[in-house]
Amino acid sequence: MDNQILPILVTIQDSILGINNRLNKMDGRFDKIDERFDKIDKRFEQMDKQFEQVDKRFEQMDERFEQM
Repeated sequence: MDNQILPILVTIQDSILGINNRLNKMDGRFDKIDERFDKIDKRFEQMDKQFEQVDKRFEQMDERFEQM
């Protein structure tokens, strides 16, 4: 009986190791995706600041036109 169980356990262990390796690779990919999203978020924050500056300049221009 013991001789029959050992190969099954080895097969299960190999399967678990394979799944573990795949999960580790997926984790690495998700880390890269997270990094890219962080960069995109930072870029959007920069763009928001730039748009705020542009809005302020337009407001200033509007005020100048009104004064004219």
